[in-house]
Amino acid sequence: ALKRLNNVVPELGYDSALYAMPDFATYSPKSMFTRAAMAKGIASVPSDLPFFQSTPIGTGFSDLNGVVKNWGGKFAVIFVSDGLTNSGRNPVRIVSDMAKTYGDRFCLHIISVADTARGKANLKRLASLTPCGVYVDASALADKAVLDKFAQDVFYTQEEELIVEVVEEVVVPVVPVQEKIVFRNFNFGFDKYQITDEMVP
Repeated sequence: ALKRLNNVVPELGYDSALYAMPDFATYSPKSMFTRAAMAKGIASVPSDLPFFQSTPIGTGFSDLNGVVKNWGGKFAVIFVSDGLTNSGRNPVRIVSDMAKTYGDRFCLHIISVADTARGKANLKRLASLTPCGVYVDASALADKAVLDKFAQDVFYTQEEELIVEVVEEVVVPVVPVQEKIVFRNFNFGFDKYQITDEMVP
């Protein structure tokens, strides 16, 4: 799922990193995102893990918070999990606290590999804790349309298109016209050149 997603992520000059828990290992350190660097990081993540390994999701988010607290601007976390936690702190509490701290700067997106109803419910709850969180099943990302939609929801901001109607201003030239005023019964004072008071207006 991550390999497929990496192939459609736009290279727009932002930073990226790849971490894994429970030991919070770094597989791709924070640097400007390139598909090649992220593909190398994804390829280095081990796929064989001990069967009885603990899954402290809350502790993992606590460790992540220690890293992102120094990041400026907006940031998105894409979390891949089966949603089951069997030790450590409650992940809902930690993600809720992160959402309060970072506000709309922080988006948590979930790629679910859950095979239990409880795991899916836990992951959907985590995605809902940030206002921009998106949930998707990993198997659904095999569908190109679903993959593209997830990438768009995570990496793009849709802006309203402003349509402005341009009306050409027509300038009508002003042509001076000689004005002719005709006075009738215009009264002057008797034997004088001054007009009478009632003629002033």
